[in-house]
Amino acid sequence: QQILHTRPGLFNADHPESKRQPIHYAAREGHADVVRLLLDAGADPLLGVYPNRAATNPLTLAKERGHVSVMEVIEGWLETHRGTTPDGEALCQAARNGDMDRIDEVLAQNPNAIHETDKDGNIALHFAVSGGHQALVGDLLDRGAEVDRRNAEDKRPIHQALFRGVGKRLHRAIA
Repeated sequence: QQILHTRPGLFNADHPESKRQPIHYAAREGHADVVRLLLDAGADPLLGVYPNRAATNPLTLAKERGHVSVMEVIEGWLETHRGTTPDGEALCQAARNGDMDRIDEVLAQNPNAIHETDKDGNIALHFAVSGGHQALVGDLLDRGAEVDRRNAEDKRPIHQALFRGVGKRLHRAIA
């Protein structure tokens, strides 16, 4: 706390060789209180190091080492700050796969899951759009999916349609 009070920008200082930040080390070593402090300062719990970003993010490091308290801190932060829930993750996975039956199942149990996200802040609509699932896009919109919802990269579903839509008629139609 004292170090961050004196030099607040250190929360995201890269190690000169590994490019890891303090949250990587705190998560890897199981220091839940330090992880919480770094998250409060602005650290990203899903920041990975190139070239293996998914395998080197703080949440993955904590999971691999069985640091349950760190995982709970990070998952709690994700839920509070990004709306991440198990139902949001399940709905996003179903949308990624174009699995309408699973989507119906999740939304029947929890209609609010339409607004819940995966760990990257995506809602199911992001995946339906990027996957080119036009009927699913319409269905999710009819169920109240937020067309302007921004993910952790500040991208809305329309951004994915336009990005993927270059030269692709289906994605242009979805946009």
